[in-house]
Amino acid sequence: MRFKLTLQYESALNHSKRTSVPLDYQFGLSSFIYKTLFTGDNTFALWLHDKGYDFDKHKYKLFTFSHLKLEAESYRTDKDIMYLNGSYATLYISFLTREAIEPFIIGLFREQSFFLGYIPHKTIFKVINIEKLQEHEFKETMSFITTSPLVVSSMRLREGKNPIASYLSPRNEEFSHFFFKNLIRKHNAWCQHEDLPLFSGTSDGFTLQILSPEKMKSCMFKKGSEKQSKVIGYEFRFGLNAPVELIKTGYYAGFGEKNSMGFGCVEIKRQLNNLLAPGEAGIDSVEKNKKYKQNETNLQND
Repeated sequence: MRFKLTLQYESALNHSKRTSVPLDYQFGLSSFIYKTLFTGDNTFALWLHDKGYDFDKHKYKLFTFSHLKLEAESYRTDKDIMYLNGSYATLYISFLTREAIEPFIIGLFREQSFFLGYIPHKTIFKVINIEKLQEHEFKETMSFITTSPLVVSSMRLREGKNPIASYLSPRNEEFSHFFFKNLIRKHNAWCQHEDLPLFSGTSDGFTLQILSPEKMKSCMFKKGSEKQSKVIGYEFRFGLNAPVELIKTGYYAGFGEKNSMGFGCVEIKRQLNNLLAPGEAGIDSVEKNKKYKQNETNLQND
């Protein structure tokens, strides 16, 4: 299920009317979601943070969220800081979960407050409204646009050193292989937890097509600390042809990796009646998956 949160914001500094936040604010939003879940069910929140839904030695949180949505004239960016000129923002949070918990989620997030940023770029946000969005009709062929960067990576071995994540562009010929492998594992993690039938097939025949130029976005987590890390994702439009249950999983839990850190959230665009034949345009997975199905050294955790 998916929720729309309307946020009101103001400077967290008593002496300043100007509001600003670092552009790398995803970690703060993720922390807000975990803390809010903790207030309602601390056992579940700790389990989700520390373990999560697992399948085939991979762990998933099965939620994602969008960028902050702001009116075009209500902000400007300068280097790594975003200056806010308005008063309101919108945030979309998406969970792959049971419908029965809708009232619980709404009750938890209603009127919550949280901070983003650090002095002197620290802003307080308050949830002034939350609503559950209408469910979509999912089909085997659909078109999406990212509302937060989509991350896909593979692990690269280095002689004498630990493996390192290599973040892939959507134009990389390995991208679709790892994209679908992640999606299948994520779906099966949910099904295994809920005692539902697992998806036992492969991604042969699935199609992923890139429908727009991609825009690279990098995000720095825990900047300035020993645990500092950089994640690279991409924003773009894409079309999918795959089983309905897998597409639904990607929509609610997020496509690609690191969803609970604010990556892989999408919104549905126009329906595609027919995808282009493999090789005509974009990137399809039919031949790519055959070529790379032996490659198991990929990074697929949320």
